[in-house]
Amino acid sequence: MTDAHAAARELADRYWEGLLELEPFLGTMIGDERFDDRLPDVSEGGRAARETYHRAALDELTLIDRDLDDEGLRTTLDMLEAIAARELASLEHRLDRLWAVSHLWGPGGLVGELASMQRVDSPERLDRYVARLDGSGAYYDAVLEIMRDGVAAGVTAPRIVVERAVAQVERLLATPPEDAPSVMPAGEDAAARERIAGVTRDALYPALERYLAALREY
Repeated sequence: MTDAHAAARELADRYWEGLLELEPFLGTMIGDERFDDRLPDVSEGGRAARETYHRAALDELTLIDRDLDDEGLRTTLDMLEAIAARELASLEHRLDRLWAVSHLWGPGGLVGELASMQRVDSPERLDRYVARLDGSGAYYDAVLEIMRDGVAAGVTAPRIVVERAVAQVERLLATPPEDAPSVMPAGEDAAARERIAGVTRDALYPALERYLAALREY
């Protein structure tokens, strides 16, 4: 392997590892469970970290010889460039101000998304899932800041989108914690269901109630 190949491979591998840590849902989706105990950091600090990360990757990419005879590696570098550029554009245009109130791909769908992706069929997996749900308070509080920021900047979603987001969260909160979508991964495991229902009642639902109040005010 030439020095150019080694440098390209090292950057690609390092970028992927960092991306999994920045975007823990991505790891969950592909079966990498290392970050299954956390939610994405959508706060101002999290945005700054994302910008620094993706910009540094693009800067480093300019220093690498991309005229490689390995087509797969060239494609990998092209994908790295496309992902980093897309993320920086999203950050620059603050698309999170619209994501924060979307009924299609916004915070109201968090519960169903996690329930469909994450396994709790071992003590370690259950611990990670409970820890992730327990962190929903900070996650939704950061979402509320994004919503307020969007309103202050005059960047708001259409009324019908917000109304649907309100209805989405209302349906969730109308479901008893023991029957919530968050409990579904536990299947028939009574102890796991009870533990998940507890964190749903004590952490997730209060966070969703704050989010619902903010949606109604929005």
